[in-house]
Amino acid sequence: MPRAPTPEIDSALARVRRAWPGVPVDEGRLVALLTGLGADLATADLEGLALAQACLCGERAALAAFERAILPEVATALRRLGATIDEVGEIEQRLRIELFFPGEGRRSRLVHFSGRGTLRGWLRAVAAQEYGHLKRREHPSAPFEELADAFLAEGTAPDLKHARVQCRAAFGAALEEAVAALPVRERTALRLNAIDGMSIDALARIYKTHRSTAARWVAHAREAIEAHVRESLASRLHLCGPELDSVVRLVRDEMPASLGRMLNK
Repeated sequence: MPRAPTPEIDSALARVRRAWPGVPVDEGRLVALLTGLGADLATADLEGLALAQACLCGERAALAAFERAILPEVATALRRLGATIDEVGEIEQRLRIELFFPGEGRRSRLVHFSGRGTLRGWLRAVAAQEYGHLKRREHPSAPFEELADAFLAEGTAPDLKHARVQCRAAFGAALEEAVAALPVRERTALRLNAIDGMSIDALARIYKTHRSTAARWVAHAREAIEAHVRESLASRLHLCGPELDSVVRLVRDEMPASLGRMLNK
């Protein structure tokens, strides 16, 4: 039997009704989500969470409200990052599809919004991520640090919003520590492969070992760096969920560009 709503939940539902009077909200589903927030309920973006859930249900009034009240944050975030009008338009359209019409077999990115940050801040982070992807496709050799700065500047975790400088320092420190912790052989193999462009077959010949062994050294080095960065950022900055996953993806995707200086020490 479901638990009776608490006074805090009742107050939260009242806030949601006032915020979106014309938007149908599945209050049973919303109560379950609000209950799951626990101690974070007092600071959560309840109105944003309710609107996101209504959008996921395909409520037309919710989609219109999101377009009117939330989607302009995309342009705000991208202008700060120097995006052109055409780039803003392209990313806005892409996000409309990914949020509202993701296609068969795919889930809307709104399922990742937990309510612990603001919906507006979360969307700015998603827009910054898309801008980073766009710029990497246009300029594959762009410095990783510039992309990381732009990406992290739009983070939604409360600690990240109030400590961009600390986040940047922690991000660099995590990479430094991860590389330093690698065994010498794996670090050298990763540098030769990722930085110098040496093939796995060439690595195997140099070390007089089987190709699969050389490939395993490189793969293990990459995995160890990713795991260390994830653990370090989660611990130092209290990142979790989509914010943490996005930062780690950025590390993995841009490994050669980001680790060149550190691997060459």
